[in-house]
Amino acid sequence: MSSVAPTAREMGDIGSALRNEVAAMSLAKSVGDPDLQGRIYTSLMRYFRELQRPELAIFFGMDAVNSFQQIRTNIFGLAKDVQAGFAQSKSSTYRELAELLVQSDRLGEAEQVIDLLKEEELKELVRGAPSNTAAKVEPLILTEAQQKTQRELAAPEKTAAALTGLSLEYAALQAKATRTYEEDARLKTLDAQIEAGNGEVSDFFKKRIYPELAQKGDIKDANDLLSRAKAEVSHLQNTLADLGPRVMGIRLLLGEENAYAIVVTAHTREKFELKATPAELRSKVLQVRDDLRSSSSDPKPHLAELYAMVVAPFEKELKVLEHIPTA
Repeated sequence: MSSVAPTAREMGDIGSALRNEVAAMSLAKSVGDPDLQGRIYTSLMRYFRELQRPELAIFFGMDAVNSFQQIRTNIFGLAKDVQAGFAQSKSSTYRELAELLVQSDRLGEAEQVIDLLKEEELKELVRGAPSNTAAKVEPLILTEAQQKTQRELAAPEKTAAALTGLSLEYAALQAKATRTYEEDARLKTLDAQIEAGNGEVSDFFKKRIYPELAQKGDIKDANDLLSRAKAEVSHLQNTLADLGPRVMGIRLLLGEENAYAIVVTAHTREKFELKATPAELRSKVLQVRDDLRSSSSDPKPHLAELYAMVVAPFEKELKVLEHIPTA
């Protein structure tokens, strides 16, 4: 598995770190291993999130999730505990991507990612929750800009793969206690080639990929594409439409550090960042679950606490949404 060493980032060696990641991505594609691809894409998602490049982080996060969705399709016929174990082992990738999408106001896509995980997370809280086959196998839809980026990555992948071989040769020469004049000359040549190649890979992202994915219209394109290609992707939104006007639902996204509520009506979505941490919310939900399972427990106190954590912080906004005229 590829990973970006913290020391490299601290030293500012972004060029070689990115090159290593892209080379690993090329290798994963060549061997055709979706799990390896998914893990490397996840690493790239975190890499670009750390660099505050959400458009690149989202792109690689979507590729990671689609790689894992492919595996979930392949193992659908296996034992349920095997399927559940795999989904749980990859859940952090789904949650991190959903959080990035929420932060970028791509709420339709965020809701779809939540749908892909909701079955396993529901089972964690409610025993005997029904299985949802569609949620297991549904891939994420890429925008036109993201599809173009996928095609264009072939160029930096080829450069990065070649640089990996040069880096190995460089390391072997540098490790020698003594070197000949020719070896020192070769070392200098390799150093220049590697530096130039790292710059080439970095420039490709900065001058080609960053501008393409950072277009403001891409957010609208993504949500419009989602609606056109698969209107039923928001099962909650369709259900709300069937229930009639003035009905809304609240979906929770528990990220790595922050928790969000997505308020969904039949025609709109709006996000709210919660003050409670994901750990606090999980703990409170589990308390409510245990109360409901026990005939001797009164769930009202814990339900009131959960309401205060999830709904009360934006109660005024909910009232405004409730009175927005329907389309």
